[in-house]
Amino acid sequence: MDIQTKVTRTFKVLLLILLLLWLVFQLVLVNFYTTTTVRYQEQVWLQIEQRTASLARTQRELVSAKMLELDRILLTMRDMISNTGFSVAQIRAMMLTRKGFSDEIADFILLDQDGEVLAWTHDGPIPVVRDRDYFLWQKSSDGDYPYLSTPSLSRVQQPRHFIALSRPVLSDEGKFAGVLAAAIDIERLARSLGELTYSGEMTTVLAKDDGTIVLRLPYIEEPVGQTLASIIAYGDQLPQRDSYQVISPFDGQSRQISFERTTHWPLVVFVGEELEPVYANIADFKQREQQRWLGVSGLVTVFMLIIAWLLWRRHGIEQDLKAGQKALADLNQRNLAIVEAMPDLLFTLNGQGYFIDYQAGEETLLLLPPEQFIGKNISEVMPPQVADKGMASILRVIQTGSVQQIEYDLQMRGQQFYFELRMSRLADDKVLAIARDITTRKLAEEQLTWQATHDSLTDLPNRVLFYDRLNMTISESRRYHQHFALLYIDIDGFKPVNDSLGHAAGDQLLVEIAQRMLKCVRSSDTVARLAGDEFAIIVRHCEGRDVAARLADKVLQAIAQPFVLDAGNVEVSASIGIVLGNSEGEEVDADRLVHAADTAMYEVKDQGKGGYRFYSGRSAGSIN
Repeated sequence: MDIQTKVTRTFKVLLLILLLLWLVFQLVLVNFYTTTTVRYQEQVWLQIEQRTASLARTQRELVSAKMLELDRILLTMRDMISNTGFSVAQIRAMMLTRKGFSDEIADFILLDQDGEVLAWTHDGPIPVVRDRDYFLWQKSSDGDYPYLSTPSLSRVQQPRHFIALSRPVLSDEGKFAGVLAAAIDIERLARSLGELTYSGEMTTVLAKDDGTIVLRLPYIEEPVGQTLASIIAYGDQLPQRDSYQVISPFDGQSRQISFERTTHWPLVVFVGEELEPVYANIADFKQREQQRWLGVSGLVTVFMLIIAWLLWRRHGIEQDLKAGQKALADLNQRNLAIVEAMPDLLFTLNGQGYFIDYQAGEETLLLLPPEQFIGKNISEVMPPQVADKGMASILRVIQTGSVQQIEYDLQMRGQQFYFELRMSRLADDKVLAIARDITTRKLAEEQLTWQATHDSLTDLPNRVLFYDRLNMTISESRRYHQHFALLYIDIDGFKPVNDSLGHAAGDQLLVEIAQRMLKCVRSSDTVARLAGDEFAIIVRHCEGRDVAARLADKVLQAIAQPFVLDAGNVEVSASIGIVLGNSEGEEVDADRLVHAADTAMYEVKDQGKGGYRFYSGRSAGSIN
C-alpha cells in the first residue's frame, strides 16, 4: 500500500470522524435550544399562574371585607328598626340616612311576613317583590342568616342590575316577621372592588358558587346574570381554589384563570390573564433562540469545514492535532465565557467547608476579594447563622448526593441583600455551590404583602390588618388581664366636601385626617381606615374611661381644626363611638366590639354629630 493510499484512507477516516462530530454537535445545539425554550415556557407559565393566584387571593379578601361591611350595615339597620317603635316615615328616613353611608347600596326595602312592602327608599311605585328569591329563601329559613340573591334587574323606571343582601326580621318570640333587604348596585360594587391596578390583559369575574356571574372587572354589563361554564364543570366538587386555562365565550380570548372561594359567602373570585401576548412573547423568544443557535451552528459548520480543508491540505498528523487542540481551546473558552456571563457566583468547596475555587462574571456581586476567602472555611467569611446552615447543607449533599438549597440575607454597604444558595456534589468530597441574588424577588413579595394589608391612599392599616390587630389585642387582654379601648370614627361632612370639591380634594382630606389621628395616639396604638370616611383606633393598655375620653377629645379637636386643601379650606367634624374592653366577663369577639362601637357612633350622629359616646347597650363579657 503506497503512501498516497494510506493518506487517502487516513483522510477518509478523519473526515468521517469530523462529520460524526459535527452531527453530534448539531444534536447538542438542538438539545440546548429545546431545553432553553422549554425552561423559558415553564417559567412564564409558572409566573402567570402565581400572579393570577396572588391577585385572586387579594381580590377574595376585598370581596369578603366588602360583604362583611354591607352585612354589618344591614344588621345595624335591622337592630334600629327592631329595638324601637318607629313609624313607617321614620323608618324610611333612617333607611335614606344609612343608604348615604355606602355607595354600593342603591335601596333598602322592608317587607312584612306576607311579602308586602312596609318601607322603601325609592320614590316610585311600590313594586311586587314577594316573588323575589331572597324573600322566599328567608321565609323558608329557620335561622338568622344572611342571604345573597342571584343578580336581577330592578323594577323601577331605570332598571339596573342588583343583588339583594337580606336578613330576616324576627318577632320577640323569634318567629319570622318579615325581611329587611339591601339592593346592592352591581356597577357601583364593581367600582368599589376595582381598587387593584390591572394591566390590559387582566380581568376579574365575581360569581356565585352555582356559576351565576355577579360582575366582571373591568366592568361590562353583558355577562351579569349569565352562567359561567367553567365553574359548572366542577359540579358539586368545587374546590377552595384552582387554576386552569379556558377560552372565554364572551370575547373569545384564551386566558389563564385562578379562582378563590370566599369565606362565609357563596361567592367565587376569578382572576384571568389574557394569553395571546404570552403566546406572542414565547414565539418571539423561540425565534430569537433559533437565530442564536443557528448562528452558532453556522459558526461550528464553518469551523468544521476549515478543519476539513486543513486535512485536505495534508498538513499531517501534527497539524491535525494542533487543529483539534485549537478547537478544544475554543470550546473551553466558550464555556468559560458562558460561566462569566451568568449572573451567579459559582464556588467549589470541600467536605470540611473550605473554599477551593470560584467563578464569577464581571458584573456579579462579589462579597469579598478572592484572597480573603479562597482557602478559608465558610465559618470565617460568613455570619455564624449562615455558616451553620451552609455547613449542614454541604454534609447532606456529600452524604445523600441530592441538591440542597438555602436562603439567607446579608447586610452590605448599608443595604439588605437576599441570596439563594444551591449546592450539588462534584465528587465524593467536593461540592459546587451557586449563589444567586434574589433581592428583587424578595422586595416584590414584601411589597405585595404591604399592599394587601394597608390602605393605598392613607398608608394606614386596612380592614384586614385592623381585624388581625384587634384579635391580637383581645387575646393579649385575656392573657395579661389588660384593658383596651376601641374608637369607631366617622367623619361628619365628608360627603359634601367630596361632592362639591371633587374626589381629589376628598382624598387629600382623608390623608390629612389620617395624619392628624396618628399624631394623637401612641406608637403602640393602631389607627386604621376601614372604609370610605370611617376610621378606627385600637388603644392598648387603656385604663378606664378617662383615658379613652381624653383621646376622643384630642381626636375631635384635631379634626375640628380647618383643613387647607388645594381646592380650598374646609371644616369637618367627627362622630366617635367608644367601647371599652377588659379581661373579665364572657369572651367577646372582634365583630361584637366593632358593632358596639359602630352603634355608639351612630347614637352620636343621631344626637347632632361632632362628639363621642361610650357604648351603653346591654352587653356581656368585656364590652362596657
